[in-house]
Amino acid sequence: MIRLFYYYHLALVRRQQSTPEQIESALAYDILSERIPHLYIVEETKNVLLRRYAIAAQPVLQKVHVLEKGRYLKRWARRLRRNFGFSREVGFMLAYGTFGVDVTRKTVGVDLLVTTDIKLVNEYRQNFPTIHEKLQSLLRNLPSPYGELELPVLRAIGEITE
Repeated sequence: MIRLFYYYHLALVRRQQSTPEQIESALAYDILSERIPHLYIVEETKNVLLRRYAIAAQPVLQKVHVLEKGRYLKRWARRLRRNFGFSREVGFMLAYGTFGVDVTRKTVGVDLLVTTDIKLVNEYRQNFPTIHEKLQSLLRNLPSPYGELELPVLRAIGEITE
């Protein structure tokens, strides 16, 4: 979603026509920023946006906080890939949802992840009970605050803008 929101701003800067997907991502971003006090991206996304066209990245980066890799994030991403066949990128996205750290607010994990990938949303929902069980198995022996973590909700952009 953030990538499309970035391209929406890039089109504005270049005085080009935005695609319907870019417009929908901008609408979803506006809705989420009104409803949720802290929106997040990961460091890798921030770096990619800044390298491409920094002027278009600034509106995107204004309202977001950057999640850092928490302890056990890589382990959870690896298990998601191995047990559920998620790609490396998707495994890390889902793992950041559970183990990403906001060092400023001293929190771990997020409540909601938003994606353009409807197939992924359906696959996640279908496998949610098993994914949850695997997460609980991992968390069982971990110290606080990790032992209390939960899986994030995964939504498609269209579910936000409806």
